[in-house]
Amino acid sequence: MATLVLKNTTAAIVTITDASAVIIPASGQDTYNDPPMIVQLAKSQVLQALVTAGTLVVNDGTSDLIVAVGLQYLAELLTQSGFNTLPATIMLFQMQLGNALDSVSLPLTNCGIEIVQTAKTLTSFQARRGTPGTAGTTTIQLELNGAAVGGATLSWTTADAAFALKTVAITVAVVVGDRLSFRLTSAETGAEDILAEAN
Repeated sequence: MATLVLKNTTAAIVTITDASAVIIPASGQDTYNDPPMIVQLAKSQVLQALVTAGTLVVNDGTSDLIVAVGLQYLAELLTQSGFNTLPATIMLFQMQLGNALDSVSLPLTNCGIEIVQTAKTLTSFQARRGTPGTAGTTTIQLELNGAAVGGATLSWTTADAAFALKTVAITVAVVVGDRLSFRLTSAETGAEDILAEAN
């Protein structure tokens, strides 16, 4: 789970008015691990202004970050809230239907769209399929801006254990504003859940 610590460098209480009116005590700090709250804080224009002014210091749970790195960390938290894979991994999606993957109409496209906030070259696409099915094959395809990424296809069969991790090497440049998602093209009968990442 991602961690966000905010440290108040002043002798006055600081209120982040556009994030549930979060209050940071005078000369104190607060720690956040709850993904919904982290998302609110990462989106906060007030927080960004307070960090830029030096009123609040961002800490990743281990170290205090300089202003530029702190702002970058907030941007990465917005992309990957709830996961401790920062900054190397871009979390694409978590698909939890609560029932069998084959209960949806296939192909299922544009799942878990995520806006890229850091330009980088992705070098791997990996995913876990949850509960195995009883027949057939589950196949997903990485998409960039709605188009299939060549070679970025992963498949599981009933022979694969629950949460079996599959990885494929890719070389895909992404820029700020790009959309990452996946396409479920086939599903084992009775299989459940997919969790995937691009690195």
